[in-house]
Amino acid sequence: AILYLVNQNGYASPNCFYERKMTSQFDLHYSDFEKDALVLVEPKSKFVRLVNNQSGKGVEMDISDFSVFAIWTVYKENSPYLCLEPWNGMPAYQDETGNFEDKPYVTILEPNQSKRIGYTVKNI
Repeated sequence: AILYLVNQNGYASPNCFYERKMTSQFDLHYSDFEKDALVLVEPKSKFVRLVNNQSGKGVEMDISDFSVFAIWTVYKENSPYLCLEPWNGMPAYQDETGNFEDKPYVTILEPNQSKRIGYTVKNI
């Protein structure tokens, strides 16, 4: 899996990778969101857990229907929340064509075709 950073303008760049080593357990800090969101591409796990280190309580999200997973918060305000967002597609790239069908990881359906996707969140 690749962990991208999204810049202050909300654009992704194939050259903008997160510099910390990513492991199965990943400690988050406000400074991780200084630029904007962290975007995980093709996660190896089907589940993401957000757990408070002190209490051991948290949530687990099933992301098996998604190819991209984003994590973000408002860095400058030291926000009391963290957003966990499963995606099928990437944010706009700096030099993209602007055509929706050219976006990486986008799901394209043929006419009259449908696809049901979803996620679950549970307390742990």
